Amino acid sequence: MDTEHLSKSRSGRYLRRKSCVLISLTIGLVLVGTVLLWARAQASGVEVSLEGSAAEPALAAYGEYGVSYVFRFSPTLQAFEVFTIPTAGAAPDGVVVSDSGIWFAETGADRIGRLVYTGTTDYAFQEYELPAGSRPMNVAVDGDGRVWFTEHGRNRIGYVDASTGITYEFVISTTDVAPMDLDVAPNDSIWFTERATDHIGQLIFTTTTDYQVREFYVGMPDAGLSGVLAQGNDRIWAALSNKGRLVLLKPSVPNVYPTSALTSTAYPFMLAPASGDQSLWFTELYGNHISLFVVSTNEWGLRYTVPSANSRPYNLDVDSTGAVWFSEQAGGKIGRLALTPMGTFTEFPVPLQHGRIQGLDVDAEDVVWFVADSWSILNLPIVMR
Repeated sequence: MDTEHLSKSRSGRYLRRKSCVLISLTIGLVLVGTVLLWARAQASGVEVSLEGSAAEPALAAYGEYGVSYVFRFSPTLQAFEVFTIPTAGAAPDGVVVSDSGIWFAETGADRIGRLVYTGTTDYAFQEYELPAGSRPMNVAVDGDGRVWFTEHGRNRIGYVDASTGITYEFVISTTDVAPMDLDVAPNDSIWFTERATDHIGQLIFTTTTDYQVREFYVGMPDAGLSGVLAQGNDRIWAALSNKGRLVLLKPSVPNVYPTSALTSTAYPFMLAPASGDQSLWFTELYGNHISLFVVSTNEWGLRYTVPSANSRPYNLDVDSTGAVWFSEQAGGKIGRLALTPMGTFTEFPVPLQHGRIQGLDVDAEDVVWFVADSWSILNLPIVMR
């Protein structure tokens, strides 16, 4: 499709040149007639060891409505470290590991959070406030260390300057696009999905007043755009969740190339590159699979069924061995898919009662970081936008 929209920067000049399923939770609910005797992590950085697949936590599970956590999981030690996010009701979603810390979007608190970690008892949190109603969803880091985020509620893309803590925002000229996921291309342009308007967006940034936004229609209405992956400057992939498809955008043409459809229940959600960029991995949020698309042949690869039923595999990343790590939003676990001939799953129960496991990222040492909070036992509905 060749439909392309350009929006001007605040200075009025054209410039040069990683419903979404938004979980709208009511946090801190008063549970009528129910006494909850749950242990809360009074001090963060507590280590909990697990034996793997079906092991039970050796410590009483954390979990208090309104409290959110950053978890660090060591595959070598099979141990979790737990860090309590300072702001109640943070409802974190996306997370990314960088040289400046572990960054995460606090969707429920309109903040971007950072955990600077040195050790179990040597760490610090910083939080950066955004305007009310921002509802940041996902985060990504560019080559200069800027921490970019989508503002699902305010129609903006922004970034935090990690050295100063100052935040900057860039308005998307099309109204009410509900930006969801984002990724950084090799040329440092920012690509993002527009959940509400069926477009893939690009922010070309030069300075805070010198930038350009472009938007590309994916060719299908009500596509339900979710994850985005920049495999190169001219190979931008996105998940069309409502259509059971992926789509490749080549902005130099410009044109989009949708894949064939999977099953109606697949709901492809978040994307991650496979080794060598010849394939890509994605989660099937409702299909309960970790699945492969072979880029080199433009065909669907294997679909691996997550052992825990209805686990809602949410986010994923690939470690240095090529194994796929993923979060189980409704399964209360993180999982690892090893690429044996038939695929081998190992699941690790997260020590969090009624845990809602969200964003996940693997660092350079193959340590797994993820964010989580607790579901309400009243099973609040998912709000789609």
